[in-house]
Amino acid sequence: MKQNSLALNTLSQTQKSLKNDGYALLPSVFDRNFLEPYLMRLNQAFKKCADELDCQTDEYLTALSRWSSPSPITSVFDLLFVKKLSKQVERVIGDCSLEKVNVISKTKHSPEPVPFHQDISYSPDNPYQITAWVALTDVPPKSGPLDFVLGSHLDPIQPAVDFWSPQFVDLKR
Repeated sequence: MKQNSLALNTLSQTQKSLKNDGYALLPSVFDRNFLEPYLMRLNQAFKKCADELDCQTDEYLTALSRWSSPSPITSVFDLLFVKKLSKQVERVIGDCSLEKVNVISKTKHSPEPVPFHQDISYSPDNPYQITAWVALTDVPPKSGPLDFVLGSHLDPIQPAVDFWSPQFVDLKR
């Protein structure tokens, strides 16, 4: 019984954080054994894409670090992965459905940060309720893998911007 009340208390705190702050940290959704085959398939997909472009995987990952659905990279994540992730997200927000999968590679090949932005502004024709960010490898908390602007979920949706434009200035940093 004590474990159940702890789980309910944690869920309540998570829901409160999501409502007030605009984000909530969920406990590990996937264990390493579950993720291992996905990481292996992801690396194979990277290699296949690099081979098609007649370059090394390292070169490919230096040039590209983001893939949207549908793509050979995002197709690595199957229904089992989606169901398991959706189950955890549904515990916090209720019934939901996965609309799309994006893969962003943050490795030695693409270490630069992505500027602050509102994810939803990149999907004006198909708005959604929530973004779930999942690290596929261990991410030390002090590495700063993802920053949130507290309360920004209450701000008006800003126009999408081109992060890579030479004229872009990230005013939030």
